Amino acid sequence: MKKGLILWARTDCIDDEAERHGAVLDAVQHGFSEIVIRREDARMASSANFIPVFIEGGNVTIDGRRAGRFISIHEADDMPAESEIDGDYLVVETADWKVIPLENLIAQCSSRNVRVIASVASSDEARLFAGTLEKGVDGIMISAASDSLAEVAAIGTESRDMFTLVEAEVISVSPAGMGDRACVDTCSLLEPGEGMLVGSQSSVSFLIHSETLETRYVNSRPFRVNAGPVHSYTALPGGRTAYLSELSAGAEVLAVKTDGTSRRVTVGRVKIERRPLLLIRAVAEGKQCSIILQNAETVCLCSPAGPVPVTSLKKGDRVLVHTAEGGRHFGMGVRETIHER
Repeated sequence: MKKGLILWARTDCIDDEAERHGAVLDAVQHGFSEIVIRREDARMASSANFIPVFIEGGNVTIDGRRAGRFISIHEADDMPAESEIDGDYLVVETADWKVIPLENLIAQCSSRNVRVIASVASSDEARLFAGTLEKGVDGIMISAASDSLAEVAAIGTESRDMFTLVEAEVISVSPAGMGDRACVDTCSLLEPGEGMLVGSQSSVSFLIHSETLETRYVNSRPFRVNAGPVHSYTALPGGRTAYLSELSAGAEVLAVKTDGTSRRVTVGRVKIERRPLLLIRAVAEGKQCSIILQNAETVCLCSPAGPVPVTSLKKGDRVLVHTAEGGRHFGMGVRETIHER
């Protein structure tokens, strides 16, 4: 997903005033900073600290100015013409047909710098719309009274998975015997400069380049990351991790680029085979770290200058890593004193 999925909670559709006020507070507690309210509830914005959004007829108003349009699509004739799309936002509510109308609107709005906000009824719809036409909608609007409010808020957090990558200096490269290594084959075509964050330690993960590169000996496998032995961690959406041994078809992992941006990709299969291994030791931010990878020319680490095959890696080379504090407990980050060697 892209950085910064916009999240709106809607309370104007709740009739009871006390319930509306409670829904506003609930939405704020879940991290929604923009809430669709009724005019008579505008005084709540100053005390509850959120940006009020008003949807009145076909108009969307924010900060006292018209910010876009609201449309409800039930049939083909409800689709707006390009000339009717203006403002900062196009807020879309759909009936039975959901994906196709949004695909068309995303395509129309992307060239006009208009952000598409899709009204959803569940977290499943939010995930679907966030990935529609690859780009996805720019934002999600859900009723603050929905049972899925917390899950949608979590999806918004996942959409902002960003990683700060720093340089680590290689201090040694040595054989590490044989072991079971995992190739993660995704359902997506990965790009040059994109791979997966993998680590032998919870505090440091190395950016392993995808097999997008052509070589003299084998064809590229642009869907694959030769990620390393089964004990290694890899990054998942929402700040979680999993061991490579835990991944299987249908799981979601993060594909990460050298600029730290990420996107969710689905695992098609995990291929585990016994192969010769290399132990790579490095220093990142003054701390020693290591990773074990298959000893093969097609396995590359990402460096500031581009992908480097592990078979060519030598002392003094610099590679990209992500560092984190604390440890892991069932894939979740915990702040505790931990030593991993």
